[in-house]
Amino acid sequence: MKRTIIAISRQYGSGGRTIGRKVAERLSIPFVDGNTAIPDFHEREGVLKEPVIGFMEGAAENYAISDAMIKRFKAEIKEAASSSCVIVGLAATYILRNDPDLITIFIKAPIDSRVERAVNIYGIGKRKAEKYVNRMDTARSSFFEYVSEMKWGMARNYNLTIDSSVTGIDGAVETIISFLERAGRL
Repeated sequence: MKRTIIAISRQYGSGGRTIGRKVAERLSIPFVDGNTAIPDFHEREGVLKEPVIGFMEGAAENYAISDAMIKRFKAEIKEAASSSCVIVGLAATYILRNDPDLITIFIKAPIDSRVERAVNIYGIGKRKAEKYVNRMDTARSSFFEYVSEMKWGMARNYNLTIDSSVTGIDGAVETIISFLERAGRL
């Protein structure tokens, strides 16, 4: 397989993290997300994990994170992409935008589908799930737009957009694999 960086942005509750993990497993390449990237970053930067996670989830305006720290964060994402991998979130679609080996994907689903997924997976009530889904989408959008010059979720910013409510999780994985094959990446 040629060096291929697959950067996935996603709406909360669309299954994007699960899809990304499954694609990485299928391709036998590393999987990177906020849970795998943040621990080392926060220790090296000497900041508490909670503020960094809050920042990553989009609440940038609530945390005193310097431009220098953002620059180091971007360098961290570029380092993760030094070989083939799947990166979910982390504004990787923007940070790596000039990498010729980058494939960008956006996973979406209608709000009712995402709320239902949140209720089923996390066992929370429908009203709470709806508020949380909306809050997380706002947070992701805020973070992405804070570090980028792009609008989060706009189809023109991605090579492929998938509605996981139509394809299902496994169907989205197959769609991505097929896209990579047709693009000559596998």
